[in-house]
Amino acid sequence: MVKPKISIIVPVKNTKDYICKCLDSLQFQTISDIEVIIIDDCSTENIFDNIEDYLNDSRFIYKRLSQSKGPGGARNEGLAIASGEYVGFCDSDDWVDFNYYQSAVNALDACGADIAMLSFVREYDTFTKTPIYKCKYNELMTLNGNVTFRIMTYQYNMGIKVIPPCTNKVYRREFLQRTNVKFVEQMYFQDTLFCIQTVLSADKILCIPGTEYHHYRRKGSIIQSFNTKHTDDFHHMFTLFRQYLKDRGLYKVYCFNYYKLLNHFYNIIIREIFEFVHDDSERKRHMSYSFKRLQELLVLEEYLEYTDAEVIRRHIQPHITDTTLY
Repeated sequence: MVKPKISIIVPVKNTKDYICKCLDSLQFQTISDIEVIIIDDCSTENIFDNIEDYLNDSRFIYKRLSQSKGPGGARNEGLAIASGEYVGFCDSDDWVDFNYYQSAVNALDACGADIAMLSFVREYDTFTKTPIYKCKYNELMTLNGNVTFRIMTYQYNMGIKVIPPCTNKVYRREFLQRTNVKFVEQMYFQDTLFCIQTVLSADKILCIPGTEYHHYRRKGSIIQSFNTKHTDDFHHMFTLFRQYLKDRGLYKVYCFNYYKLLNHFYNIIIREIFEFVHDDSERKRHMSYSFKRLQELLVLEEYLEYTDAEVIRRHIQPHITDTTLY
């Protein structure tokens, strides 16, 4: 049997109202030599009825897990099945431009890179006059893993953004097999850790213009809610991140980047508490718990050395914006 050019892994969990738009965008890709692997992570909704017609297309594969493994575990199950030269990930409530995977494959074939990164635009229920990009690539660029990681962790500002989702990236499958990078099961921030590990392992990474991944911000999704697990998984992710750097003798090299990313994600935790938790006593409980977990992730001397003084001041005096003495 001839192997497909690219395998696209779609983890599914109770998204029956959105998945058809996702699968339509995959079925009509300008590259036809694909396989689409749908991994049902124990949905309580009847997902199968919504996707049954797609399974008449021999390029579509469906597997329902017997035990929930979260989006990371579902992606690992897809990786175990994937047979394509390249691998992409698409969340079941998102969609991609019709030329998305063709653009990535053409560039990867031409340049021999390990990873391709593509533009990522947010979509909402309400219409926006101008697209809201998390990252946008206007020209083909080639980077190495070190520079890509430093851009992603806010050390370098070079006119482009690198974001941690795995969904706006396409990977050479042999590269993933060689590095043996896997997603952590049952953890909210698993694709961030996966991105860190793959970027640091890559020799050549491409930025691809002219096509977009569309990320739908739906109410009730993981990133549109908050509970204690968000804080615990934030702690778990950065514990694994630090250990990954230490195991490879890279912690001193990238200590600055560890703390820059830690600051960024902790700010996300605080923002989510205030956006999605409305009871004041519950907010204070979550804040207190987050402080405790944050303290476990930092060494004070390192934090003071690698964090800007202005960032520290804002933690101490968040209500003061004008520091002029009168």
